[in-house]
Amino acid sequence: MGLINILKPCKEPEFCPTPAKRFLSRTMEQVRRAIISATVALKAGRLVILPTDTVYGLAARPEAGAIQWIYRAKGRQENNPLVLLISDIQEAAKYAKVTPRAKAVMLKYWPGALTLVLPVKPGTSWGRLTRGGRSIALRIPDHDLTRRIIREAGGALVMTSANRTGCPAPVSALNIDKKILGFSEMIVDAGKTRIRIHSTIVKLSGQKLKVLRQGSIII
Repeated sequence: MGLINILKPCKEPEFCPTPAKRFLSRTMEQVRRAIISATVALKAGRLVILPTDTVYGLAARPEAGAIQWIYRAKGRQENNPLVLLISDIQEAAKYAKVTPRAKAVMLKYWPGALTLVLPVKPGTSWGRLTRGGRSIALRIPDHDLTRRIIREAGGALVMTSANRTGCPAPVSALNIDKKILGFSEMIVDAGKTRIRIHSTIVKLSGQKLKVLRQGSIII
């Protein structure tokens, strides 16, 4: 594995005909290589498939070009916003308005399978990430390896499940759609995910939590 190969341009701007490189993460050396390689690819604006506690996700830095690749890879409607995975609670205040109530929810459920929808931080424009809306979805995954990659890549990654829209979300690196793999630079294989169900999505309005999608966590 050479880091130079990770940065090799694709023949087409929106689709790589060669399969995504697969990196195991069973040993300390494999984990080290996976973190370095994923960080390089993400900082170069590429898509990377990462494990989480729930399902495998398609990740990119929160930049317009990379986010556009995610929509193309997924076949996802562009009015459908994406989730921002962050490395720690302190990162949340960079993107969202964090009230004492919001922080209490974060401390209770993060890291974990809860996605929290909060008002976007005043004065912050996130374009494709919020689809022009006033709220943003945040989560800290309960997966040490992926949190380390998020931290090394800048503290936040846009992520969505690594499946074509309407298809089941993958819980293993071995059952990811070839179309998704074609758009991805690499995949970090950590075996089957622990929870194997989507995260619960809740929106905080004042002091109340409204469930937008029921997942493994019951609110």
